[in-house]
Amino acid sequence: MKKSSKIDSINIRHHHLGVTGIVYSDGYAYAVRYAPDAVVTESLIRKSWRESRTSFRPYNDSTDMFL
Repeated sequence: MKKSSKIDSINIRHHHLGVTGIVYSDGYAYAVRYAPDAVVTESLIRKSWRESRTSFRPYNDSTDMFL
């Protein structure tokens, strides 16, 4: 993942395991999982992307699973 990767779009999914924040950047999907009771907003995901990009893992959007 390039250091200068820009966010193309963001998706937030809620499920029983927690909240998944998905970032689409440069044709790839990356995701990070938050606690089920977390209040996840687009601005929180953008901040996490800037400050802690290594916590985002490659994500397969079609199967809704981390790679």
